[in-house]
Amino acid sequence: SHQKRVARIDRDSIPQARFHYDIEPFSIWIRYEGREWYDFLTSLLALTGGTFVVMRLMSRASLATVMSLQRLAKVASGNLKNELALG
Repeated sequence: SHQKRVARIDRDSIPQARFHYDIEPFSIWIRYEGREWYDFLTSLLALTGGTFVVMRLMSRASLATVMSLQRLAKVASGNLKNELALG
């Protein structure tokens, strides 16, 4: 609980702050709740589908990166050949 209290102190006194903590004990109850087989199957399929989607996205991203690097290398080598031919 919070209480507001104002006290008047002498000019020569040192102000103080007091804190009091009351730690209450608590308990944890563990209870097993069984799941039906179709709940397990649904979760398994969701996990499999999510994994497939993430792997597919990573595959597409890496393929796009490799293709753009190959194009960049072709452009750079083409410019280098043009400079050598002109020089």
